[in-house]
Amino acid sequence: MITESIKKIEARIHDSKSISGDKQDELLVLLDNLKKEINLLPEGNNESVESMTGFMEVSTIEAMRTEQNPQLVSLALEGFSSSSREFESSHPSLTNYVNRICDMLSNLGI
Repeated sequence: MITESIKKIEARIHDSKSISGDKQDELLVLLDNLKKEINLLPEGNNESVESMTGFMEVSTIEAMRTEQNPQLVSLALEGFSSSSREFESSHPSLTNYVNRICDMLSNLGI
């Protein structure tokens, strides 16, 4: 599920007309690094990772809509940030990539 969600996010970023090529490349590099960190996690952490990945996918969907609903974007990003904070103390590298992705989406006006 996690890998599938990240693949969907990558596809949406590739297909996005609202994100410049440089920003797309930067987001894709961050997602690649995130995948590497997720692969290092022990099996018992999958539920938390799936929750975080799900919020990341929803955030990406909401952020890339042609007509955005600011409330939905905010709720999705809030869930994404909240789920990533759970990892902060035990998985600092993973959390760093998740936060950088959130920050980048936010800086793009998403």
